[in-house]
Amino acid sequence: MSVFGEADGVSTVDDVRLPWWQPALLGAVSVGFGVAVLAWPDATLRAIVIWTGIWLILLGAARLFAAVVGPGGWGIRLLTAGAALLLIGGGIACLVDAVAGLTVLAVLVAVAWIVSGVCEVVLAFGADSGARPWLLGLGVLSTVVGVAFLVLPRLSLASLVLFTAASALVVGVGSLVVAVRLRRA
Repeated sequence: MSVFGEADGVSTVDDVRLPWWQPALLGAVSVGFGVAVLAWPDATLRAIVIWTGIWLILLGAARLFAAVVGPGGWGIRLLTAGAALLLIGGGIACLVDAVAGLTVLAVLVAVAWIVSGVCEVVLAFGADSGARPWLLGLGVLSTVVGVAFLVLPRLSLASLVLFTAASALVVGVGSLVVAVRLRRA
C-alpha cells in the first residue's frame, strides 16, 4: 500500500495523472498577479496586500478544486487540500487587516510557497517522464522562494514587491510550460 494511494492498488502515486488545466490555471493566475504587481509599483501598501490576498485566494481555490476533482489517492488529495487552505487563509488574512498583515503576509506567503512546492515535488514522482523534471524543478523553486521569504522577513517593501512579482512570474511561466507539456502528452 502506498502512502498516497489506495490499498487495492487502484490509485497510487505511481499512476497519478496531472490534468494539464491545473498547472495552466495556476500559471495564468501567477503570471497575471506578477504582471499586475510590476505594472503598479507605486501602489500603496494596502493595495499590494489586497492584491496578494486576492491572488492567494484564487490560487487556493484552484488547488482546492484540484483536490476535490483531481486524480490520486487520499494522501495527495489531502496534501493538495492542505496547501489550498493555507493559501485561502493567507488571502483572507491579507484582506481583513491589510496594514498589520504585512509581516503575517510574508510568513503566510512563505509557508504557502513551501507547501505548494512540496505538492509539486510529490506530483513529480507520479508524473510521466516529460513532465517530471519540470514539476520537480517547479517544486524545488517554489520551496526555495518560500524559504527565502522566511529567512528574510524584513525585506524592504520595494524588494518584497519585486521579489513577489518575479517569483510569481517565474513560477507562473514554469506552470504554463508544464501545462503545455502535459497537453501534448
